[in-house]
Amino acid sequence: MNAPRNGYVDRDLYIFVLDRNGRYHVHSAKPDLVGQTVYQTQVIDPGAFMVNSLEQVARGPGWVEYTALHPVTGRPTPKASYMVPVDDDVFIGCG
Repeated sequence: MNAPRNGYVDRDLYIFVLDRNGRYHVHSAKPDLVGQTVYQTQVIDPGAFMVNSLEQVARGPGWVEYTALHPVTGRPTPKASYMVPVDDDVFIGCG
């Protein structure tokens, strides 16, 4: 899923896999983020993002809204990702 032209990126939609510490295991749009955490990315409030994500996956699949810096303009941009729990430590998102 991290390989270039992997089929897991469609326009501005991509697949990512995070653990409960916020560490990326997969990021189909930016494979260089694998091994980094959301605290090292362009998510405006990574703490709230992780709390909201973990609360959602504890309930089951669902949407999480957050704000991130737009990769081109650098402006804060509202985003939403659909999160699906894999197990007690890992979840998949599509945003």
